Amino acid sequence: MILKEKAFYALSLATGLCLATVAGCGSSDRPELASVTGKLTKDGIPYVNARVEFHPTTSGGTSYGTTDDNGEFELRYSTGEPGAAIDTHSVTVIGGQPKGGRQPAVTLPDTETIENAAEGALAPMGDPTAMARRRGGGGPKEVSGLKAVISEGGDNHVELTLP
Repeated sequence: MILKEKAFYALSLATGLCLATVAGCGSSDRPELASVTGKLTKDGIPYVNARVEFHPTTSGGTSYGTTDDNGEFELRYSTGEPGAAIDTHSVTVIGGQPKGGRQPAVTLPDTETIENAAEGALAPMGDPTAMARRRGGGGPKEVSGLKAVISEGGDNHVELTLP
């Protein structure tokens, strides 16, 4: 009889734990999301291949997007779902460049020079983008301080302009 009571209590405890676990999985800390599209420009020119990050100021996770060939993006929440938290966001832009912007040119020695050079005679090329960075060319590494408001049920198309 004692064995049956222990088995009953063990089974009851296991069932209770399972129900608590299932109930816990059903709740979510994810805030309400709204669909967000946008366009990123600099001096009126679309800014391409840039990562945009929307960080809500009160609660919730970050939403991300990448600009296409027209500078346009669509945000996805940190869980992969489309959208961003309904909130005021601090926006960060990482990388990218103006559409049609020049890539740093890399000048290679001609084939004859390479074939006739003794081992170790050619100067190392180094970082071909270093000069462009020193001149201020190319895209910014990171721009922050932009703001955007995402509202419930509205047209959340955000126009961002880089300084």
